[in-house]
Amino acid sequence: MHRKWLSLSLLASSVSAFYPYLTKNSLSTDVRNKRFVPTTLSSETTDGAGGITLDIKKIRLVDRDNDFSVLLSNTPSSANAIAIHQDGSDYSYFSTLKFGSNEQDMYMLIDTGSANTWIMGSSCTSTACKTHNTYGPSDSTSLNTTTETWKIAYGTGQVAGVLASDKVTFGEYDIHLTFGLATQTSNDFNNYPFDGILGLGPTSSNQLDSPTLMQALDDQATLRNNVLGIHLTRASDGTKDGELTIGGVDDSKFDGQLNYVSTVKTDSWEISVDDAIVGGKACGLTGKTAIIDTGTSYVLMPPNDAQTVHALIPGSAQDDESFTIPCDTTTELQVALNGVKYSISPKDYVGKSSGNSCSSNIIGHQAFGENEWILGDVFLKNVYTVFDFDKTRIGFGTTGENLGVASSSGADVTALESSTGSAEPSSSATATATAANSGASGTSGAVMAHMTHEDDLSNGDVVQSAGLPKEGAPLLRPSLDAVEGDDDGGRHGLEHERSPATSLDLAIEPRDARPQSKRHSSLSQPRPDGTPRTPNRVRFNLADTTLGRQSEEQWLDDEDYLHTPSSQQAPLLTDITPPSASPFLSDAFQPEDHLPNVRPKSGLASAVMNMANSIIGAGIIGQPYAFKQAGMLTGILLLILLTITVDWTIRLIVINSKLSGTDSFQGTMQHCFGRSGLIAISVAQWAFAFGGMVAFCVVVGDTVPHVLEAVIPNLRNMPFLWLLSDRQAIIIIFTLGISWPLSLYRDIAKLAKASTLALISMLVILVTVVTQGPRVDAELKGDIKGSLFINSGFFQAIGVISFAFVCHHNSLLIYGSLEKPTIDRFTTVTHYSTFASLLACLVMAMTGFLTFGDKTKGNVLNNFPSQGFIMVQIARLCFGLNMLTTLPLECFVCREVMNNFWFPEEPYQPNRHLIFTSALVVSAMAISLITCDLGAVLELIGATSACALAYILPPLCYIKLSARGWKTIPAVACIVFGSAVLLISLFMASL
Repeated sequence: MHRKWLSLSLLASSVSAFYPYLTKNSLSTDVRNKRFVPTTLSSETTDGAGGITLDIKKIRLVDRDNDFSVLLSNTPSSANAIAIHQDGSDYSYFSTLKFGSNEQDMYMLIDTGSANTWIMGSSCTSTACKTHNTYGPSDSTSLNTTTETWKIAYGTGQVAGVLASDKVTFGEYDIHLTFGLATQTSNDFNNYPFDGILGLGPTSSNQLDSPTLMQALDDQATLRNNVLGIHLTRASDGTKDGELTIGGVDDSKFDGQLNYVSTVKTDSWEISVDDAIVGGKACGLTGKTAIIDTGTSYVLMPPNDAQTVHALIPGSAQDDESFTIPCDTTTELQVALNGVKYSISPKDYVGKSSGNSCSSNIIGHQAFGENEWILGDVFLKNVYTVFDFDKTRIGFGTTGENLGVASSSGADVTALESSTGSAEPSSSATATATAANSGASGTSGAVMAHMTHEDDLSNGDVVQSAGLPKEGAPLLRPSLDAVEGDDDGGRHGLEHERSPATSLDLAIEPRDARPQSKRHSSLSQPRPDGTPRTPNRVRFNLADTTLGRQSEEQWLDDEDYLHTPSSQQAPLLTDITPPSASPFLSDAFQPEDHLPNVRPKSGLASAVMNMANSIIGAGIIGQPYAFKQAGMLTGILLLILLTITVDWTIRLIVINSKLSGTDSFQGTMQHCFGRSGLIAISVAQWAFAFGGMVAFCVVVGDTVPHVLEAVIPNLRNMPFLWLLSDRQAIIIIFTLGISWPLSLYRDIAKLAKASTLALISMLVILVTVVTQGPRVDAELKGDIKGSLFINSGFFQAIGVISFAFVCHHNSLLIYGSLEKPTIDRFTTVTHYSTFASLLACLVMAMTGFLTFGDKTKGNVLNNFPSQGFIMVQIARLCFGLNMLTTLPLECFVCREVMNNFWFPEEPYQPNRHLIFTSALVVSAMAISLITCDLGAVLELIGATSACALAYILPPLCYIKLSARGWKTIPAVACIVFGSAVLLISLFMASL
């Protein structure tokens, strides 16, 4: 994204990072995606590494040298790491990757702002391509090019080309990768030394219809962990140890442990920011987020935020979006993340000299939202950064000279004074801290916090560090077990300021002495020595004798939030429960409710079960009725063609989501068509899902009473129990007793087992119809001669089939429930699910229709006698139970639509969750009590909302988001077909 660093340099009007954006003439003008373009002239320079002649722009506002020499880093000793080079002026960072059979070297920009990977092709005739290394068939015998085209617009220019694939080698990895091969670039790329961009952003930020580098590595290579470790260096330091570690972390690049921060969005490495601290004074910039982007050279923040920061730097002055500061300033500048303060060295935030002052590399430009920053290389040179793809989080480690100032800030950021106060701790605080410290180890002075990083990441034991969050802020992370300095005076320690209310003795264990026992949640279990584990927002005064040296340093990882400890919870304190702690001490408190990124996930098999169950629901029982309406031959052709179409449009929804940068079908429609698009998709999704809920309740009423009457003779004449033979009573009892509780789950992954049982039930139904149909009396069978080929109910049949196969409203929920949500994995899920559903529907349709002919009912089980046929009764019971477990899937969708429409930015609220769920279930149940014609329900919902969801809206969004070309022809045809079916069906229904 947004972020590209360099020019990524900065613009006169703003900073240009390489994030793709849409121009005025593009399909959309989402302001979030706009980047800025340098406008100054170029001067020629030469690559000092003996390479190509490059044009380098001298950017105004932030001056850069007219020339630079590529500064090559040393080759890392680890086999799973590659060197990160730079342009010699700290503006761009890139690595060398070898492409193809001849291992052609290509400079690739390290870009965590996007997941797009592309290189300049040999067929490119643009000026920029002529001044760089290019790649083509003559460079590799194994290169495979396609005719699939792509185009990306960056803030610094545009690039277009075709997709290609070949072998790519770097470090110990040798993989087959699909990437963009540029055939045209704008002249903006003259100015940068890289030959392409290596996209290391989240998978959902990929704009190329191909697996990302990290997906390819995960599929083809043995990665210990799906993580990246990045260490950027300054040219002036001369260390030449820039490094990209794949699948692990190089703990030699930082001291202590990593502080992990969960991302707030799925399509970018964006995290929450506690505050900025300048000269020891908090800026009060709360509620901010920051995109961590190696592709952006500077720190970008909205103008008001930048003014607040620079106001605390003595001698600063503003010039539009840029600022000047004294060249010799030593003002300490820090950014607090997850309770830990990280310093930005003056070497990085003080730019080139301009007259009597220097430019500031903190730019006052709103690149995205009014509360969004970009922390680029100016910040990242001061930390070691780990990007965790599986757990969607970023870890920060402090390096070298920054170790002493990246202190745990818990109370600091909270108790740090605002810009008018003093940042020094009070005398009482100092005395308390000293007393506590001396009581534990005899060492005087401030308590030191030592942060340790686990050498082995494979077992998930990456230790999080976090300080005290702001007073009154919601608890989104576990507390940091702060520890005391070691005997050498805390050589690797971090100074930890203590508030008067905090006097905990802290102990530290040497890294090599740390036990490998199971970790425990600090929110639910006491420490073995009796020291209470408390949320770090709650402070207590404890006597020194209460705390002994901690014998084991245990911590929790994301998995700990997903299990309930079996041991009894111990009270924090005997008689004290501060008001701020009470919500977290109650039995109702569940940490996962506040940590969206650690909610349960499902594997491929479970996702297939969920999607197949969503398809093989009430609609399957109506397939014989569809064949009756359309004719058997026409019905077979319709079923196959519609299955192929639905398979494509289901996947198209996820592709559209990636193209638009949104995480919901509603978001995509709103991105493409504004408020009207949001209303259209919300109505269609909600109507289809709610219609499904009604249909499922109808099925329960049609099946279960027959079963109970067959099992219990004379049931209708029994006192009170006669209710079990009543259709309305059965619907109420079973819906409220089974479907409603299942619908109260938050996570769709939790219904995987219920979905598996439901699919088993459908197998029973299929076997029943196949084996018991021929046994029914001849008078119950109908004639099939008039419906073998084509019949007049063609469009009604499309509606019934569409209702059965449409699960588009569930697609992104199922995609998001995958443990590793990628296009390839979701494609696998979709193919398996739709193919299995096609087979099941074909068997059901042909068997039912050939048996009952023109007497086939909307629910084929109703064609069987109500008494006898034990297997039919079992099938009815299975089908009824299937509906009871499928109904919650539709309720999930209705609830999600309502939340996204009315409360798009609101956090999870248990009360709202309960109200929405209950209202949906009860209202669907109420409608089913007055409706008994399942066929009519299937036709109406299938011909309207199902057609819109499956055949109209997904291809419409695709056309809006993609370049016009032959690839959009199927989308246009699909829209025409869906619109015709919808309009004709509505017309026929009105007759």
